[in-house]
Amino acid sequence: MTFSTLDWLVIAGYAVFALGVGIVFARRAGRDVDEFFLSGRTLPWWLAGTSMVATTFASDTPLVITGWVRDAGIWQNWLWWCLAGGGLLTVFLFSRYWRRGEVMTTAELAELRYGGTGAKVLRGFLGTYQALITNTIILCWVILAAAKIMDVLFEVDKVWSVSAACALALTYSSLAGFWGVVTTDLVQFTMAMVGSVVLAVFSWNAIGGIGALEEGIAAGTISAETLSFIPPSGETQRMALPVATGFVGGLMMIFGLVFGIGHTLLGASLAALISFFFAAIGTVLVILALKEIGRDEHVAASAVPASATPDPTDPATPRPPE
Repeated sequence: MTFSTLDWLVIAGYAVFALGVGIVFARRAGRDVDEFFLSGRTLPWWLAGTSMVATTFASDTPLVITGWVRDAGIWQNWLWWCLAGGGLLTVFLFSRYWRRGEVMTTAELAELRYGGTGAKVLRGFLGTYQALITNTIILCWVILAAAKIMDVLFEVDKVWSVSAACALALTYSSLAGFWGVVTTDLVQFTMAMVGSVVLAVFSWNAIGGIGALEEGIAAGTISAETLSFIPPSGETQRMALPVATGFVGGLMMIFGLVFGIGHTLLGASLAALISFFFAAIGTVLVILALKEIGRDEHVAASAVPASATPDPTDPATPRPPE
């Protein structure tokens, strides 16, 4: 698939728009640190929320979700649907405490929450861990997904395309700070949602609609479990581990808040111990879940007979269209 002149004009138009956002908001973002990193704490809820959703709808999301649904079924989305509880707690319960504390990062919140030398060490650890490890991993898998899309789908040199995209994002975010991020996120989210709906309609019509889907289920080429929102009985135990992690994380935050009221030494100590306890449980659950998922996928792959693998030298093997 190659880009047409219209495609390149659309891309150039968005690049001009993003740079324009950086220039327009540059003076406002340069007023102070809060204005640059937090948009002066004046963002409306719907704009902040849309920016958060758009961030999770990055180039890696369509690839991994499509793979899950294709290989296992719709039900495997519970691996990330279970995180909705934590998001609701953040919005409706904990956001008010963030705003009241006038903090900028979670590392800063930890120091404000507990106080003392230990809290300063914790803040330093969290800042280093999140900036150097967590953010690096996330950036790497998002950029890798973008490189695959540009190289495989659009046949554009991945080094050039990723370098240009990163340079553009760094330019407008450096100029406009968080104002540039949320503004471009709003436009990107609109484009992504409209494009997804249009693609879904074309894809649905391409396979023949509901009639073709029912025929595929009746013929056995499409499993009914693939379309199920509830994990099959054989998958319930495996899915219970990552889903439980979401609830454990919520309990960890709740206990950390309740036992810390009053900022007493006993309350802070109990909060820290309980938070560490639940964090350890959550980490173990995640490791066990990933281990179980990997084991099941390995077993499923080894169970496929050799005859099920298409032989490219066989004249009867279907060929992709030229």
